Amino acid sequence: MTTEKALANTETGELSTVPDTSGWGLVHDEAPDQLKFEEIGEEYVLIYVGQEEIFPPATPRQIEKNEDPGSFIQLHFRCLGKPIVSNAGYELRMAFADVPACTWVRLKYVKNVDTGEASPMKSFKVWQGPEATDADLLQG
Repeated sequence: MTTEKALANTETGELSTVPDTSGWGLVHDEAPDQLKFEEIGEEYVLIYVGQEEIFPPATPRQIEKNEDPGSFIQLHFRCLGKPIVSNAGYELRMAFADVPACTWVRLKYVKNVDTGEASPMKSFKVWQGPEATDADLLQG
């Protein structure tokens, strides 16, 4: 595939041809969408690409009280070539502990569990599928 676009040199105004970009590797992706489970029975099939521990900055109240803001785990997925994330509670952290990156997964929100807290814990079923291919990561 040949790309017929040109770039102008800002100093000289000369045009140069852009090389074919079909073999280029992505080094930064767009901001991910947040995966939210709102209704029992919701189900998603995604490519799991890994997880990250997030350390949010302290709020003014936490700074004032010298409190640690803590951290949380964010699961990273791809769907239709786009990045998706989900904040993982205990159950999802355990479910994904041994799932290798670049694997197809199916997640289903199955019920709420009363834990005595203000909000119930969301309970999930998670299935591990086959390894995703490079093409899957772009399209999946």
